[in-house]
Amino acid sequence: MNEPWSTLSSILEADPTNEDILDSIATHGLLTAATISPRQPTIDQIIFCIFDGSPDLSPENLQTLKNAIQQAQQQLEQPLFLGEGLELPFEWDEEEELEDSDIQAWCIGFMSAVFLDEDAWFDTDEQESSELLLPIMVLSGLFSDAPEFTEMSEDEALITDMSEQLPELLTELYLFYKCPEDKKDQIKKPSNKSGSAKPKKH
Repeated sequence: MNEPWSTLSSILEADPTNEDILDSIATHGLLTAATISPRQPTIDQIIFCIFDGSPDLSPENLQTLKNAIQQAQQQLEQPLFLGEGLELPFEWDEEEELEDSDIQAWCIGFMSAVFLDEDAWFDTDEQESSELLLPIMVLSGLFSDAPEFTEMSEDEALITDMSEQLPELLTELYLFYKCPEDKKDQIKKPSNKSGSAKPKKH
């Protein structure tokens, strides 16, 4: 793990008793979504989301955190901009349980950034946005009270398919939200067998 991520991990793990702080995996998901977001959240919004409130940090450590977040986002954007697959901080094992897995934590972090500004994510084209975000929504487990999401999360083959397509999906999301309007029709959507649904924050 390179410098900004090591710095982030050190800060996030400084108080292991605080269960409200996102771990490094979930923070990676959050920063990935913040980088893709059609309306960039402020760094203060990102920090508030990571700590579920204002962090108890010295001014020096707070600035170190802000610098690390900015550097991490720059590193995340480069492969997305180039259309390369983003390297994720976990490997999915199809025999692994989804609940409490690294991929679920990462997707929870991603959806935390979506919840910061749902209008920005869905106003342009709600149907298209919902279809693109659906795999992350399912893998996050945040919508398990909805029958259609429960059914999808229990389909092992579908979960494996959604997990394996995440790097490609992130590139498609980046292109969908960041590329010029007249090129959006050229984007190939990831396959899904399950329709779409706009998330509702709980």
